[in-house]
Amino acid sequence: MKAIVIFLKKIENVRKKYVAHHKKFRPHITLVYPFKAGKKIDKQIEEKIKSIKSFDISLEGLGKSKKNLPYLVVDFY
Repeated sequence: MKAIVIFLKKIENVRKKYVAHHKKFRPHITLVYPFKAGKKIDKQIEEKIKSIKSFDISLEGLGKSKKNLPYLVVDFY
């Protein structure tokens, strides 16, 4: 299984407050939820993400999923 995430230390306080199992995973924002992919697609993804440079994001608040899980509303600019 693969997932695409951004790791952020700055969201740890929010996670401690709203996520019961926050110690189980490093602080992150999931951009693409886990998916199965073949070796060819894995290699293509790895090649594409190598060229991604750092970027700014703005955290615009909290939301809740249908399963009542909290998520951060992200604004890319």
